Amino acid sequence: MPEAWKELEGRVINKEFRLGDYLGGSEEAGVFLTQYGPESLKAAVKLIPIGRWDPAMAESRLALLQSARELSDSHLLQVFQAGRTTIDDRELLFVVMEYADENLSQFLPKRALAAAEVRDMLEPTVDALAYLHNKGFCMAI
Repeated sequence: MPEAWKELEGRVINKEFRLGDYLGGSEEAGVFLTQYGPESLKAAVKLIPIGRWDPAMAESRLALLQSARELSDSHLLQVFQAGRTTIDDRELLFVVMEYADENLSQFLPKRALAAAEVRDMLEPTVDALAYLHNKGFCMAI
């Protein structure tokens, strides 16, 4: 499906988010560059197909994504907006979030992290997970 995601570049979802460059994904989701708000902030939009989900599952996941907008932690990307959209008769959830200039997927295929890098990342990662757990976010999307 990653090739199919790439074909969506240039499309507009929710009448406001242009799908820019395809940043990556899998069968379960595709991520694109986009812009958000009046300042045209650089953002990422993740598209999640819901075709095989029952309606209750889709609504539950959408509610979870929308509630993520209330999260605020220095170690998490900010979620700006979430909703439903349809592209070519395919129902999708979308989430627009802060753009990360770097992520581990850029580095790990090229080299392993040094022990010092892992130590530097461990405390913020645990802090973010504790924050999410305390807010009731215990499942992956």
